[in-house]
Amino acid sequence: MIIKRLKLQNFLSHKNTDVEFAEDGITVFIGENGAGKSSIVEGIVFCLFGKTDRGNLSELVSWGRNRATLELEFKKGKDLYKIERTIEIKGKRTLSTGVVYKYEKGRYIPYYQKNISKEIPKLTGISQKTFYSSVFVKQGDIEGLLNLSPKERAKVFEDILDMTLYQILSEAAAQRRRTIRSMAEALRNSIGNIPQLKEELKKITQQITEQNAKKEQLRKRLEEHDREYAKKKSVLEALIKEKEKNIKNLSKLEKAKELLNISIKQRENLKEKIKKIESFEKKLPQLQVKVEKLKKLEKDLEKIGELEVIKEKIKSISDKIKEYRKREKIVRDLEELANKFLKAEKRLNELKGKLRELEKIKGEAETITRQKELISRKSEEILEKLSQILSELINHRNSYFILKNNPLMIEQFIKNNEEKISQLQVKKDKIKEEKGSLKAYGEELKNKINNIQNIEGRCPTCSRPLDLHTKEELLEEIENELKKKREEYKKLNKKEKEIEESLDTELKIQRLLKEFKELFDRYTELKNELSQLNTKLAVLNSKMKNSGSLQEEEKNLENFMEENRKNYQTFTEAKNFIKSMNVKELESSLSKLEREKASIQRQLKEKDKKHLKKEITELKKVEEEYQKLLQIVSQKEEIISELFAADKEIDRLNKIISELSSVVTDESILDKKISSAKAEIEDVENRIRETTEEISKIKGEIGKLNGIRESLEKEIQKAEEKVQEAEELEKKAKRYEKIEQALGPRGIQRLIRENAMYELPRITNTLFSQFGFPFQQVRFSEEFDIQLLVPSAEKKDRYVSVNSISGGQRVALGLALRLAVGRFLSSKADFLILDEPTIHLDQQRRNELVNILISLKQRQLVRQLILVTHDTEIEDAADSIYYVESGSIKSVI
Repeated sequence: MIIKRLKLQNFLSHKNTDVEFAEDGITVFIGENGAGKSSIVEGIVFCLFGKTDRGNLSELVSWGRNRATLELEFKKGKDLYKIERTIEIKGKRTLSTGVVYKYEKGRYIPYYQKNISKEIPKLTGISQKTFYSSVFVKQGDIEGLLNLSPKERAKVFEDILDMTLYQILSEAAAQRRRTIRSMAEALRNSIGNIPQLKEELKKITQQITEQNAKKEQLRKRLEEHDREYAKKKSVLEALIKEKEKNIKNLSKLEKAKELLNISIKQRENLKEKIKKIESFEKKLPQLQVKVEKLKKLEKDLEKIGELEVIKEKIKSISDKIKEYRKREKIVRDLEELANKFLKAEKRLNELKGKLRELEKIKGEAETITRQKELISRKSEEILEKLSQILSELINHRNSYFILKNNPLMIEQFIKNNEEKISQLQVKKDKIKEEKGSLKAYGEELKNKINNIQNIEGRCPTCSRPLDLHTKEELLEEIENELKKKREEYKKLNKKEKEIEESLDTELKIQRLLKEFKELFDRYTELKNELSQLNTKLAVLNSKMKNSGSLQEEEKNLENFMEENRKNYQTFTEAKNFIKSMNVKELESSLSKLEREKASIQRQLKEKDKKHLKKEITELKKVEEEYQKLLQIVSQKEEIISELFAADKEIDRLNKIISELSSVVTDESILDKKISSAKAEIEDVENRIRETTEEISKIKGEIGKLNGIRESLEKEIQKAEEKVQEAEELEKKAKRYEKIEQALGPRGIQRLIRENAMYELPRITNTLFSQFGFPFQQVRFSEEFDIQLLVPSAEKKDRYVSVNSISGGQRVALGLALRLAVGRFLSSKADFLILDEPTIHLDQQRRNELVNILISLKQRQLVRQLILVTHDTEIEDAADSIYYVESGSIKSVI
C-alpha cells in the first residue's frame, strides 16, 4: 500500500489542507510544535480506521464548525482507491460516515459503502494493531521495543501475537466440551428399554393383521349383499315405472274422450253459423244504396264546416291588422322617451357597480380596523410574556438585563448558550468515556485477580511456572491498582454530577432564550403587519371619498325610471308585437280567404246545415248495420275451414281412444307385484346393516391397536433419536476437545511462539544487515532478550547486549525490528510513518538517523517514508518537504 494524497477540511487545526506524497522516497512535514503536523498523521489514521487517540469524535472537528471531511487516496498493487470520511455534529450527537471508492474508467466509483472500517484492513492488508506496532512510530518510540526489559518485551510480543485471545478461546472450547458431555450423559439416562418396546410393537402389529383379515371377509360378504340389493332395487324400479306409465295412459284416455265430446259440440255450432250468414247475404244490396247516399251528404257537411273556419280566420286576421296599426302609433309616440329610459338604466347599472365596489372597500376597511385591534391585543400579551421570561432569565444571570433595552442581542446570547452547552456536553462525554475506560479496566483487573486465584502452576498469560510468592505479589499489585482506579472513578462521578447540574441550568436558559426569541420575532412580525394595515386603510379611505355624489345620482335615476317604467314597458310590448307580425302576409292571406269563401258559397247553394245533420244521423244507423253484416258475411270461409278441421279432430280422437283402450292394465295386479319386491329389498337391507355394524366394530378395534402401535413407534423413534443425539453430542465434544488442544498452550500458541522466535530474528537480521554494521546475527532468547553476534578472534561465538551498541546502531536496530514485526504480521510494509523521530536524540544520533533514513531509501527496505518533525536537519534525507504553520501547508521542494 502506498499513500498518494490526503485532503482535510475543518479537521483539528486544518481548515483546508490538500497534500500529495512522494510514492518512492521520503516526504517530510516540518513545523513548530502546535503547528498541526501531527494532525496530518491523525488524518491518515482516522481515514484508515475511523478513530484516533484524540478521544471524542466531536473534538476532531475544528472549533466553531459542525462538519469535517477527509479524503485519503492510496495505491494497492496496480489499483487506485480513495477513502472519504465525514464527521458531523448534530446537537448533542456526533455522527461519522464513510465510503471507499475505486478508480475505474477514468473516475472514482463507490466500492464499499457499509462497514468500511471492517473492509479497509482486508483491502489494505494492514490491521490497526499492525499499523501501530510496525507502520506508525510515535514520538521518541523508534527504540521503544529495545528500551523495554525482556519481560516487558515478551508481554508486548504476546499482545501483538494475540496469544491471550487464543487462551480465552481454548478455555471457552473446554467449557463448551464439558457442557456438551453433561448433556449427552443426561440423554443416555433418559432413554428407555428399546428391545422391550420393539417386542410389544411386534405383538400389536400381529393383532392388527388378524383384525384386518376379518374385516376383509366381512367386506366381501357386504359386496355380495350390495349386488343382491342392486338387482332387487332394479326390479322394483321397473315395476314402479310400469305403474306410472299405466297411470299416464289412463289419464290420456279420459282426456281424449273429453276432447271428443267438445269437438262434436263445436261442429254443430259451426253448421248453425253458416245458415245465419247465408240469410244476411240477401239483405246487403238494399243497404249499400243508402250507405252511398250518406257519403254524399257528409261531403256537403264538410264544405259547410270549411266555410265556417274560413270566416273565423278572416275575422282573426282583420283584428290583427287593426292591432298592428294601433301599436305602430304607440311606438312613434313613445320612442324618444324609451331612448332616455335605456340611457338612464345603463348609467344606473354603472353606478350600482361602482357603489358595490365602494361597499366592498368599506367592508375591507372595517375588517382591517378589527385586525388592527386584534394585533394590538396580541402585541400587549406578547410584551407581558417577554417581561415574564426576561425576569426568569435575570434570576439565572444578571447579564440578560441588557435584553430589556436591546432585544436584538438575543441571537448572540443563544449562540453563547449553545457554546456553553456544547462545552459542558463534551466534558460530560469525556468523563463518561473516562469512566467507561476505568470500569472496563477495573473489570479486567477483577478478571485477572480471579484468574490468578484460580490458576494452578502456570501464568495465564505466558504459561510459565507460577510459584505462590509470585502469585501473592501479582494479586497485591493488581488490588492496589484497582483501589487507585476506584478513587479516580469516585472523583469522576463527583465531577460529572457538577457538570450535569450546570448543563441542566444552561438547558433551562436555552429553553427560555429560544422562547424569548420566538416571542420577540412574533412581536416584530405583528408590528410590521400593523404598519402594513395602516397603509392599506389610508388607501381604502381615499377611495371612499366620492361615495356621496354617486349615491345622489343613483337616487335621481331610480326616480326617473320608476316614473316612466310603465310607458317604457308599453313601448317595448308594442315594438315586440310589430316585430313579431308580417302585415303584408296578413293582408295577402285575407284576400285569399275571401276568394275561397265565395267559391264554397257558390257550391252549396244555400243548403241547410241542420237538415243535413238530421238526415246523416239516420243514415249512420243504416251504415252501422251494413258494416256489421259485411263483417259477419266475411267470416263464412273461415267458419267452413273450422268445420273441416273439427271433422278431422273427431277422427283423430277416435283413433287415440281405440289405441289406449288396448294397452291399459288393471292397477291392483301391479300394486301386489310392487309390495312383494319391497319386502325382498327390506330383507337384504337388514343383512347389509348387520354386516356393516360388524365391520365398524372391527375398524374401532383396529383404530385402538393402530394408536398403540403409533405410540410405541414414536417412543422407539424418540429413544433412537436420543441415542443418535447423544452420539452426535459426543462427537461434538471430541471436536471441541480438539479445538481446545489446538488453541491451547501446546497447540497453536506454541506454534505461533516458535514461529515468531524463528521468523522475527531472521527478518530483523536480514533488514539490520542492510545498514552495513559489523554484526553477523541478531538473536532472540526464549525470554525475548535481544543479542547481537559480533566478529571475534576467539573460536567461541560472542554475543553482546543491545545496551552495548551505539546510538545510531540502536536506531537502525529499532527500525529494523519495527519493519520485521510488520512483515511478520502482514507481508512487506510499503510505507513507514515516523512522528518526531529526532525527539530526545542528541546531535550525533540525529545525524546517524538521517543517514539511516537515506540508507532505508537507497536499499529499498521501505518504499515510502513519511516523517513529521520540527528538526530542519531531516531535510537532507527528504524528497518532498512541506512547511506546516497554523493548520496550513506550503510546499518547499
